[in-house]
Amino acid sequence: MIKRVSDYESFKAVDNFEIVEVIGIPTTNTKEVSFTLAKIKLGLKTTNHWHFIENRGNQDLLIWCICTPAFSSKETILE
Repeated sequence: MIKRVSDYESFKAVDNFEIVEVIGIPTTNTKEVSFTLAKIKLGLKTTNHWHFIENRGNQDLLIWCICTPAFSSKETILE
């Protein structure tokens, strides 16, 4: 079965960026890993987790993220 990112429901991360989780707890019930697409709007930057990413380009920035263990907003640490 082929799926597109648009087939998945997006949600807001704790720093208000749009996240689409393709593999992880809510989509496949796996706790070992998550595979997500993060969208950073033009001119914005992420909140400092262990690092931050700033979008200085001319369009939305899309970043594929791999987390292990699987992403959980409850366990996100912001500095």
